[in-house]
Amino acid sequence: MRVGVNYSAVAERLLRGGQIEAEVFKCPEWPDLLARVTPLRPCYPHFAFRAGRGDVFRADWERVRGMMAGSALGHINMHLAPNAADFPGLAMESRAREDEERLVAAMTRDVRRVQQELPGRAVALEGVMWDPLPPWQIPLAALDARVIRRVVLETDAALLLDLAHAAISAERFGRDTREYIGDLPLERLLELHVSGTALGEDGLWRDHFPMRDEDWALARWALERIGGGEWPAPEVVTLEYGGIGAGYDAHGDEEVLRRDLGRLCEGVRAVRGRRAAGAR
Repeated sequence: MRVGVNYSAVAERLLRGGQIEAEVFKCPEWPDLLARVTPLRPCYPHFAFRAGRGDVFRADWERVRGMMAGSALGHINMHLAPNAADFPGLAMESRAREDEERLVAAMTRDVRRVQQELPGRAVALEGVMWDPLPPWQIPLAALDARVIRRVVLETDAALLLDLAHAAISAERFGRDTREYIGDLPLERLLELHVSGTALGEDGLWRDHFPMRDEDWALARWALERIGGGEWPAPEVVTLEYGGIGAGYDAHGDEEVLRRDLGRLCEGVRAVRGRRAAGAR
């Protein structure tokens, strides 16, 4: 169980200066960046694949396989993020059984295509957060923990648990976040994402912000479950603060990165100690 962080120029500078710890960089799917940064720290690509949209049928699989050959992780990721515009007549908040079936069929189709292209590699599926606005337009049914569990199990995939996404989705359903997470297939946990949440001017909750007390409480709870053996240890626990590319300029404060990554490293070290003690 390694500690990762979103790659950013700020993170690279702080790491080279010995001001932060990170065992792995999470990077966008940019081969040139991966090649440049890997000598500094092992990297893994985080792909933009959105199960339910059919983008996997248009992917350059030789390019994908090349990036995965050098990945620090053994699995590839996908987002369970269909777009309502791709399903004629589908209302954003529909909970009708027939609409759920359409979404599940589209998502499982795409996951299976990735499995065909990358035999032997686990596919970790990430539940996303409520966003009814273009370009995302995520149907509410796709965020249901029961639907996520169904797609993971029907495709024999793994789970990428993003705590911020889970908290935002649970809030949209009017559910307790821990209960919502408890309905996910946690026995398949392979990757864990941690980031702060904030309410945007558009009235929607967003992620990749500095950690608030509520976000730390949820992260501690998740790490306690892993440390106690209730959940399997993921390959990586990644702080998703900072990044590179459009939209990340507001998430690059050095002090926030030092503080939040340092605190996450302490939490992961404690989990490692508990699991090691329990194994003796």
